[in-house]
Amino acid sequence: MTFGSMNSVKDFFNSRIFIFLFMNIILLFPSFRSILKFSNIYVLIAYLTVSNIILFLFFNYKKNIKIFEFAIWKYFLIFITVANYFIYPMVDARKKSGKYGSTADDAVITAVETLKGSGKLYDTELITKEPISPGPGWLLMNSGFVLSDCYFLLNPFYLCIVLFLISKYYKTYIANSFMFILMMALIYWELFFNGHDITAFSLGFLACMILIYENFRKEQGVFKSILMGILIGLISTSRVIFFFIPFIYFFMLRKDNKKNSWIILTASLITFIGLNGYFYSINDYFQPAHLMHRAQVIMGTPLMLICALILICTLYFVMNKLQQNNLVDWLRNITIAFSVFFIPIGLADLFRIGFKFTVWEGANYFVPVLPFAILYFIYRAHHSRTGLETVGMKTTNL
Repeated sequence: MTFGSMNSVKDFFNSRIFIFLFMNIILLFPSFRSILKFSNIYVLIAYLTVSNIILFLFFNYKKNIKIFEFAIWKYFLIFITVANYFIYPMVDARKKSGKYGSTADDAVITAVETLKGSGKLYDTELITKEPISPGPGWLLMNSGFVLSDCYFLLNPFYLCIVLFLISKYYKTYIANSFMFILMMALIYWELFFNGHDITAFSLGFLACMILIYENFRKEQGVFKSILMGILIGLISTSRVIFFFIPFIYFFMLRKDNKKNSWIILTASLITFIGLNGYFYSINDYFQPAHLMHRAQVIMGTPLMLICALILICTLYFVMNKLQQNNLVDWLRNITIAFSVFFIPIGLADLFRIGFKFTVWEGANYFVPVLPFAILYFIYRAHHSRTGLETVGMKTTNL
């Protein structure tokens, strides 16, 4: 590839066209399921039209939106927390009557209640006979929500953490903008209100990245690095297939602070392997492992191996060839890495079911990419408007 063509590729990925294409894929496309499940094609067309108009106006407005300078996200959190207090039990009751709903919340609740009784987590099964997907560290970490009978607070809690961190490190405007764009992702709110934990651990991964970027690139104590690694390990156990995520943080951090990167990686892997290994050894059937088989069913062995090879090559390229100088670079690189892993699985499931969007469970796999992609594009847009320079990014192309 010539130098000129390389510049053309870079210009495309920095262009408004790419922003709208990617935002449609990651933000709006998986929401087809949410709309078609409860409504019809006309509502879907209206949703796409209105959402793209809003995206166009938001990313092309020359100045910051004044109302976003105030801490709207705090009031929004209060509102959705109160709303979830009423909505979640209603959705749960609807599910029990045989209508639409997710068993993800049942998996968390049932496993934690089993832990309290037997200490084994996985020696029970759901009423639907589906295996329990959440891993042990994630269940232990969030057991308080179940044991206190406040499970409805799980998703609001993690959203609060992310919005607080964004507001603390990157201004209230960014937090409000993040919330505003996230509101358009109907798939996110479908899962949020039915108690699915995928929204929580997706936000947890973003919170970890922000904490690492802001606190661990410079010298930090060994103890704090170990705690950070344990936190990443606990969240990574949310699904057994997330064994690769500690390596992403390692590759992002190692150029700035090799010592901290190795401590965090070691602590996270010990946590991940140790907890999964322990509960694997004490349970007759380690239910989270079913996801390995499920991925094989969705994609088939040849495609799964091809995607694994593509993931490895992408991670190598992203973590070794692309710049990692600032927050924009970190968000871009992790968005790419997550997209290469999650999006093919989601699309493969859609092909497998013959494009029946109403039963497209693979749409859930788009959600872990959402927080990183949204913050990435918002942060770029904010710096473009304010005229602030960011190393390794052409703000004039936004």
